[in-house]
Amino acid sequence: MAPFTTFIAIDWSGQAVERPKGLAVARCTEGSTAPELIDRNWSRHDILDYLAHLAASNTRALIGLDLSPAFPFHDEAAYFPGW
Repeated sequence: MAPFTTFIAIDWSGQAVERPKGLAVARCTEGSTAPELIDRNWSRHDILDYLAHLAASNTRALIGLDLSPAFPFHDEAAYFPGW
């Protein structure tokens, strides 16, 4: 298996709004000394698009997510309103 060349860290905020203030993405490439925060007002859909772009460009990325391990069983549309 080829080695990873890119490392992505995602802070997946649990805030139930379209663009949570806590969403954050950092990236580090092979040979970098530290990850860099990608300064952007992220939405969860933006992050999905970003990851899809990485996959489409055949980027060998190791991706880590800081998130709740499970959604509530029955949220009555409160956890992600309108979804």
